[in-house]
Amino acid sequence: MHPYNLTFLYLLLPVSVVVCLLLPPRMRAYAVVALSAFCYASLEGERILLIAAVILANYLAARLLVRCEGAPRLRALAAAVSAGADLALFVLYGVLEQLYGLHVPLGLGVVCLTGAGYLADCYYGYVAAERSLVSFALAVGFFPRLYAGPLVYYGRLAPQLHRMRVSLDRVGRGGRVFVQGLAKKVILGDGIYQIYARLHEVHYYNAAILHVWMMVICLSLATFFLLSGFCDMARGLGMLFGIDLPENFRDPFRSISINDFFSRFNITVNRFMRKYVYTAFGTPQGGTLSGIFNILLLSILIGLWYGIRLNMVVWGLYFSALVLCEKFLLRRIAETVPPVLRWIGCTIAVQVSFVLFAGNTLKQSVDYLRVMFGLSGADFLSNEVLYLLNSNYLLLLVAIFCASGMGRILAGFCRRVSPRLWELVSMLLTLLLLAVTTAFML
Repeated sequence: MHPYNLTFLYLLLPVSVVVCLLLPPRMRAYAVVALSAFCYASLEGERILLIAAVILANYLAARLLVRCEGAPRLRALAAAVSAGADLALFVLYGVLEQLYGLHVPLGLGVVCLTGAGYLADCYYGYVAAERSLVSFALAVGFFPRLYAGPLVYYGRLAPQLHRMRVSLDRVGRGGRVFVQGLAKKVILGDGIYQIYARLHEVHYYNAAILHVWMMVICLSLATFFLLSGFCDMARGLGMLFGIDLPENFRDPFRSISINDFFSRFNITVNRFMRKYVYTAFGTPQGGTLSGIFNILLLSILIGLWYGIRLNMVVWGLYFSALVLCEKFLLRRIAETVPPVLRWIGCTIAVQVSFVLFAGNTLKQSVDYLRVMFGLSGADFLSNEVLYLLNSNYLLLLVAIFCASGMGRILAGFCRRVSPRLWELVSMLLTLLLLAVTTAFML
């Protein structure tokens, strides 16, 4: 059951929150795990058995590591095999999806990577192996996270799971964050994606230069609002049930460098990869060649998070090249460039990267690039672009305003000037957003 389903929004969610408020803290994990299982089964049916099997396998593997404390070689083998199985399952489903169109179960990547990271932390002694299967299932399989994250270390969640603090104040704050995420997804994400789909239907032979630029910009905006909307919904639902999840997107289109962009876009995935890949390979202590290798590996793996296909490998290589240029060639020059020019350069570089998301194949992406930069002889403008701009300009302006971070800046200013008035205005705006979003969902 999707979190933007009206039955969930107006029936199942309120009932679940009331139940959690009435239950003693030690029983809340059972209730939320049951809710997660119900919602997942309503979406994926029998595929819930695969997710349950992965969760159980990781739980038992961590318990096995405890039993093998006196046998270091056996313990290392058990950790490597178990974590490797998680990664292999994730990669296998991604490859089969590309080759045969196999459906990848919702959240498989989140569950597998969280499990592999948990086993690594248990092996190195960063966290203790969880004794409660219910608490572990909640940490790994909390259903709102399975859509798009955030991807959280088990050690960050573990302290919250044994005493889930639910209060009316947290319910109010969580409901506000959830509704904002829901509006991002339903109004902006879905709306902008429909424009992108219309533009993507036109073959690149018939596309004008502005047509492809508008298609890529719409795809980048839709991707941001869909992913950040899901993550905000997850954060909001987490607050409702006594679980604090980290922010995953923070105004990425305000970035003035590629490193800045990765610190703002899908933050938890980037942190996760840095912790378990970048740092694990010794880059902070290594030399230049080690740093270059790990930047390449890290960027490629982050690309594969969005889909196991050749375009995403190239996406990773593209950003690797940009990061390496910033790190070794442009560091001193960048300090002399005005921030606005750095922002323009970073924005163009990021928008161009979404050509690799838009293309079904690498060749198609290259063809789009040729059109974008006037190398194909295409016209600059087309009637299709004019029509879409004329009929959707208000939605596009609102999307650009929100993606620019101006809404967050304005809200912060109002909160500082008059906190009490802002609380009232924020509550009214949340109710208005809920009403408008409901109308879109009907």
